[in-house]
Amino acid sequence: MKSVQNVKANNVKESTLRRVLAYVKRYPIALLGSFLFALLSVAASLLVPVFFGDAIDCIIENGVQWNSLKGYFWKVGVSAGVSALSVWLMSLCNN
Repeated sequence: MKSVQNVKANNVKESTLRRVLAYVKRYPIALLGSFLFALLSVAASLLVPVFFGDAIDCIIENGVQWNSLKGYFWKVGVSAGVSALSVWLMSLCNN
């Protein structure tokens, strides 16, 4: 059986959610942009360790060969840059 406190807490959460959604509903483009930039930022951030792992595998297989490692370092830099840029653009959408 639900207690009175749980019912009150759920009502407060629902009313707060309704107020927030009523405010956000007026800015659909900003909401969509914020969501897409958040996804892009997370995806780019998650690629950085993958590229470092590939670089480490390359070192283990072939030894340290800077020419072959340059590509991995470029991928890491581009991925970090895309992540930083998307976080900045997301902050513009949110503010």
